[in-house]
Amino acid sequence: MNIVFKIHQGLQKVAKQLGVEKPGFRVVSNNGPDGQQEVDHLHYHLMGGRQLKWEI
Repeated sequence: MNIVFKIHQGLQKVAKQLGVEKPGFRVVSNNGPDGQQEVDHLHYHLMGGRQLKWEI
């Protein structure tokens, strides 16, 4: 099984524990200074619990 698939399975489990799996959630990974990455390592943000919008 590939590592990205395992990561997403874990994210789905966390979303379920937080109660945001069914209404929906977003997973974000920031990359580089223009992506607002402040810590130089791979990490994910799981966001949910309300209607999310893209603000540009």
